[in-house]
Amino acid sequence: DIMGSQFLIFHWAEAHALRVC
Repeated sequence: DIMGSQFLIFHWAEAHALRVC
């Protein structure tokens, strides 16, 4: 489902940003 995929992408992006910063 699109909403689940969007949430996973957002969560991954947030986690990746936290790792980079």
